[in-house]
Amino acid sequence: MKKLLLVLGLIAALTFGLFAEEGTLNQEEKEQITQEIQEEIDDAMEEISDALEEVKDATGIEIKIDYLDNNSDKAFMGVTYTDLSMSKMQKLGYDKMYGVLITGVTSNSAADFFRLAKDDIIMQIGKYKVTNSKEFSRIISYFRAGDKTVIKIFRLGKEMEIDFVFGSRNSIMKKENNKIILVDKKIKKTSTKGKRKLSGGTGGGGWLPIWFNGDFDDMDAVLAANDLDDLSTLKIMDKSGILLHGGAGKGNVGKNWMLGGMGAGYSFSTSRKTDNGDTRKISIDVGYWGVTLDKRHSFSKKITVAAGFMIGGAHQSIKLTQTDSDFNWDYTDESAVSNSSIVSMKKNYIIFQPKAVAMYRILDWLAIRAEGGYIMSHPLESGWKANFSGNHYTVHGSPNSPFDGLTFTIGPWFGF
Repeated sequence: MKKLLLVLGLIAALTFGLFAEEGTLNQEEKEQITQEIQEEIDDAMEEISDALEEVKDATGIEIKIDYLDNNSDKAFMGVTYTDLSMSKMQKLGYDKMYGVLITGVTSNSAADFFRLAKDDIIMQIGKYKVTNSKEFSRIISYFRAGDKTVIKIFRLGKEMEIDFVFGSRNSIMKKENNKIILVDKKIKKTSTKGKRKLSGGTGGGGWLPIWFNGDFDDMDAVLAANDLDDLSTLKIMDKSGILLHGGAGKGNVGKNWMLGGMGAGYSFSTSRKTDNGDTRKISIDVGYWGVTLDKRHSFSKKITVAAGFMIGGAHQSIKLTQTDSDFNWDYTDESAVSNSSIVSMKKNYIIFQPKAVAMYRILDWLAIRAEGGYIMSHPLESGWKANFSGNHYTVHGSPNSPFDGLTFTIGPWFGF
């Protein structure tokens, strides 16, 4: 209804402008304005018709409004038109003194079906000669939807005849078994479209607590070798997985495709005293990140699912530190550094993660999001690399540890 009021206001304003500035508008500008008005009217009528159907579905009350002019029996050609001007006739090379000029064609109408076009001149409909726009409107009233006739037009310097079938405002034309039939727009919507397609949302972002069931046997072996295997008893790196924390964000790039990015990491450190009284500390760091792309589908305004993938990078690293805590200012003395050492071992990967997502909308700006996936990795180098005092080395005999495993996350999502 709001759109209808806007259209009526536009028509009134333009009509006033046409009368007030008759001398300032040329024929082409008038035709353009007429076409724009007709398109707005068609859009408004379509929107009102849909709204009335929704009211009928929800309440069972059928509301009919006469100004929709949806009489299924009334002939509808689907053109906007105007009387010919001398300048337009000269421009098109038309030398007759009768006919109407098509200024626009309504989509999915009979005129559209039979390929009538802007700047065609309608000269005759059946046995009736079209002298001007008033006569054209009267001739159309003689016909009913589905009536067949022959239309004579002038196009690109030539006269031609077109076999034509009139349509109606609330139907579209289809050709089946070499026959032209009229299909009610409401029936078409029910059979092909059904309910109005729900949006997959605009995007958003949120916190990601991710459970990762990776293979950390190689890291556990390093812990055990350094008398730090009690980490496993603390369930830090055991086979049930680790909990990473991170975040993600994404936006709708069109047709419910969501493009975004994410990242998550896990870190832990602990220390112990060796038999020699030294302090040995170990730090563990695991993380991955990447670009995400997924396609959403909404079952309702509250429930949305998606499928997609993430491609990016990952790493896992172990940092070992040992010191006897005896630091001397005199660094020329070898003992100042001989009893202290730091070594960091790291492995990097390229990863690919197919995944599935489900979201439940709580508020307009808040949802609960769950995601399951599987990370597949490809190492950038064989074995592990070590960083010792700023220098990089290959760790001989180190395993080609994978970064594969199941992931699962559930948490809040801000936006939708």
